Amino acid sequence: MPEGDNIQPDGNLLYERLLQQNERLEAQNARMMEMLERFNLQDGSSRTSNGPEFIIETLASNIREFVYDPDNGLVFDRWYRKYEDLFLKDGAKLDDAAKVRLLLRSLNVAVHDKYVNFVLPKHPRDIEFKETVKKLTELFSVQASLFSKRYQCFQLSKSESDDFVTYAGIVNKHCEDFELKKLTADQFKSLLFICGLRSSRDADIRTRLLSMLEVNA
Repeated sequence: MPEGDNIQPDGNLLYERLLQQNERLEAQNARMMEMLERFNLQDGSSRTSNGPEFIIETLASNIREFVYDPDNGLVFDRWYRKYEDLFLKDGAKLDDAAKVRLLLRSLNVAVHDKYVNFVLPKHPRDIEFKETVKKLTELFSVQASLFSKRYQCFQLSKSESDDFVTYAGIVNKHCEDFELKKLTADQFKSLLFICGLRSSRDADIRTRLLSMLEVNA
């Protein structure tokens, strides 16, 4: 063949090159599809009905935000009793850390900030769920001494607006707060003595005795 003329490639060689190129493209596509499948599985795991984030979102939609207002009876232990089964039973598939996240997101901003500052230098996520509940109960409860609760129990009377079922519930709650098993004979005598000072003439001594016993409670 004269020099300078175009050399036509061998047909078999061209076919082999095309075949090799096609195999490389197929291998690349297979690897890409595998990567996409892995990504979709990982990305979608938290959105499935069994994923923790899905469970958290579902449960959170059924929880009313906790606002601390002790003057109106809005304290943490009462709020938590209402949702306890939701955390422990409906959220049984959640791990401890996820339950903590769900609980903390259910607090309003003021309560959340106060709790975060209270547990410093720890981070809230480093505290177990059970301990978190305990700390929140202590921090956002009615700030009254045991003696004060016992004294209020002796002052209890049925309101005209309460039916007997409501009144029975109030009595039961006050009796639980009373912690009768821990009451000593001297404490009982002191309570009985002060509760007997009902006259307006005894108001001053009653107030002073209450203050003194509050300090020593």
